[in-house]
Amino acid sequence: MLEKGMDPNFVSENGETPLTFASLHDMPEIIILLVQAGGAFVDYRSGDWKTALHKAVMAGHVRAVKSLLSVGTPVDICDKDNLTPLYLASVLGKHSCAESLLEFGAILDTIDNTGRTELHQVTHIAICLVNFFSTDVPERRPRCGQVADRVWC
Repeated sequence: MLEKGMDPNFVSENGETPLTFASLHDMPEIIILLVQAGGAFVDYRSGDWKTALHKAVMAGHVRAVKSLLSVGTPVDICDKDNLTPLYLASVLGKHSCAESLLEFGAILDTIDNTGRTELHQVTHIAICLVNFFSTDVPERRPRCGQVADRVWC
């Protein structure tokens, strides 16, 4: 289709491009083709300000992540909330994606709009889970927004 003149940077009604679509659907061969042969913009941000790399990470598509990074997508590209793909991989539990991002040189300690880093967020989640599961009585378990041993869940 690229040979017949398809624009690899065409934006659909919902703000997606062929590259973001291929990333969301784990199509590494298409990703490489769109960028190398078609000139797709790797730093395009869709309506939610997420790039193809952010979307691949959020979906947990390691092959798509590696393909995007191999064709030159900036590993530490931020969205509108100053979140990097590594930050999202960390808080969403996408461990294989996080490993791939680190292999490509992703920087730890990105500070989000609330002043927290990946480590803050992951620690926060772990403490909430420990507090939740360490209480024997379900009615006494802390809920999000309640203080549990001085830690906000």
